[in-house]
Amino acid sequence: MKRNAFTLIELMVVVLIIGLLIAILLPSLGAAMESGRRAQCLANLSGFGKALTIYKSNNNGVFPMIANATKADGTAGTAQACDTQASLWLLVASGGSSPDAFVCPTDKLAGGVVTFSGTKSSTVPFPLVDPTGVVNATASANTKRCYSYSYQIPNGFNTKGSPSADNANATKFAIMADRAPFTEAAGLTAGLALAEITAADWKTAGAAVAKLQGVTSDKKQLLNSPNHRGEGQNVLFQDGHAGWRGNPWCGINDDNIYTVANGAYSSTDNTPLLKGVEPDPDGAAIPYSDDDSVLCNINQGKLCTSADLDGH
Repeated sequence: MKRNAFTLIELMVVVLIIGLLIAILLPSLGAAMESGRRAQCLANLSGFGKALTIYKSNNNGVFPMIANATKADGTAGTAQACDTQASLWLLVASGGSSPDAFVCPTDKLAGGVVTFSGTKSSTVPFPLVDPTGVVNATASANTKRCYSYSYQIPNGFNTKGSPSADNANATKFAIMADRAPFTEAAGLTAGLALAEITAADWKTAGAAVAKLQGVTSDKKQLLNSPNHRGEGQNVLFQDGHAGWRGNPWCGINDDNIYTVANGAYSSTDNTPLLKGVEPDPDGAAIPYSDDDSVLCNINQGKLCTSADLDGH
């Protein structure tokens, strides 16, 4: 007699096989999706490289830079109101870029992947604007924000490290990257104090990289950008090329692109560049030298606060 249905055991075997296939394929699918997002993020930074070059050529060789004591809306600010975010907004104001380009596809908000929605699209604030893209006199009308990348301080208080200055090592001088792993309230202190990276490790890039690769994802995000789960960051260099880097020590002489160097390069003990110190916009030595990349998110003279990160 011909059988018309599966037995219970056969159905269980099929379900088991399907479950095994899903378990095998899901990690690969997740990796492929992250690879695609990482590629889109890299395309964003490559686009910024072109936009910055055009902006510079149209502005007497000067990269986007809001003058000290000027807020994003053009009103007077504090005397030390260096503002990397408002400076980059000039790319949008000049037509060289669009707001959605400032959103990394893997930037997270409340644990989810962020897409540009036109209202709130990143955990770091661009200057708040209204739906027309301008700062409205009515504060409650300014509801848009979109910012996932850090920018080299364009007007360092000691006049050093400006991206506008031609650097002999332009291929290694980082001027933009995925968002820095620190804020005013939650700084790099924890990352720079990781027990897994000893004082001896901080002396050479090879040792520091090896230790960073061995820590968990949450600890990696204390030194790498949090945009890509701490696995690394896309970086734009002064000569216009962009690429993926698995650690923050990808600047000139293995400089940490997110910290301020606190000493000169040494082949035997490069701790001043590899470790450095957390940026302090109120300080008088940012960046340390013309070769010191200090990529951060500064809003009117202050590193972004935890309130900024929450979007409040």
